Amino acid sequence: MDFVDDACVALLAVRHLRKKRRQRRYSVHPINRNRFTNGQFHTLHITLRENEDKFFAYYRMTPSTFDTLCNNVKNTVSKKNWNIMQRITVQERVAITLRFLATGNSFRSLAFEYRVGVSTVSNIIRETCCAVWNTMVNEFLAEPTEEQWKKISDDFFRNSNFPNCIGALDGKHIRIVKPPHSASLYYNYKHFFSIVLLGLVDSNYCFTAIDVGAYGKSGDSNVFKNSSLFKRIQSNTLNIPEDNIILQTKIKTPMVIVADDAFGCSKHVLRGYSRKNLSVRKRIFNYRLSRARRYVECAFGILANKWRIFHTAINLDPDFVTDVVKAACILHNFVIRKDNHGSHNNDEVQDFQFDNIEPIATGGGSNIALATREKFADYFVSSVGALSWQYDYI
Repeated sequence: MDFVDDACVALLAVRHLRKKRRQRRYSVHPINRNRFTNGQFHTLHITLRENEDKFFAYYRMTPSTFDTLCNNVKNTVSKKNWNIMQRITVQERVAITLRFLATGNSFRSLAFEYRVGVSTVSNIIRETCCAVWNTMVNEFLAEPTEEQWKKISDDFFRNSNFPNCIGALDGKHIRIVKPPHSASLYYNYKHFFSIVLLGLVDSNYCFTAIDVGAYGKSGDSNVFKNSSLFKRIQSNTLNIPEDNIILQTKIKTPMVIVADDAFGCSKHVLRGYSRKNLSVRKRIFNYRLSRARRYVECAFGILANKWRIFHTAINLDPDFVTDVVKAACILHNFVIRKDNHGSHNNDEVQDFQFDNIEPIATGGGSNIALATREKFADYFVSSVGALSWQYDYI
């Protein structure tokens, strides 16, 4: 019994030592005391503002856009500190966050560059990402109105010749370091750990709706079915316009979202024909659908190449990663709309001529989706010349 008692006392002593807070040697480390003279923000930021190209390469946005971003989040991220000399300004907080997103550098690396503590960098980045989402989501990722859906449809027709299309849908796996005690929840079919970003994109490469945070093991279709976007579509509460007649035809179709084969086909979600023994008509349809669907692939590419945090395995808690991804999507839309980087000039709508195209009878119930696809297939065949499709449309 004495042996057991001694062991218990020793164990309690060890636990007490572990819980005892280590005494800090410095209130502020001597290296960090030189933040105003050697910190990257105070030595480089002013110089960068004198050259817009270098500023854009460093922060991924122009100086005027940077200032607008700081004004948007200043009421949320600004801190009241009794020591004015050590206060980290809103501009510096935004700069640290943008460099983290733009480079994917570790918190420790950023701490040395900006002469602040590692925990300070972590808190700054998370607070700023949350502030970007909370203060800017209603402006740069708001739910479209019926008129805005029609505008998106017009842009798709103008840019990709796909009528009555209100978005391109796909999922992207955001690579992360395996979270502790997560087993295979985040392990995806590509053989790495991830969370899923589901994005609906317009023809200007801007996100109109996102869903972030699903386990990597989940397929795109399951993520979509569990998302609020799918539920809003199913309940007809997403302000989607009524069925519309395609320009210069008698073909009437629903407004549709184009997607790949991973998604189910429904009234408002359109995917291609399976690639087996395809007729010319089906090949033309698949080609046109791919032209419209490429916008979501390009949007993911622009997102990852601008914010290169997505080129690395993010070593953060999944909830933290979700905050980072949501902020990056907001900033993606913000920069495109403010600086016009990523969007393209719209060409005039091609003036196709059609001869006596009659409406196709629609099926009822579960056949609506298939009937919609057949309508689009007939429209695309009619809009292509008798010979040109062999080289230009396949």
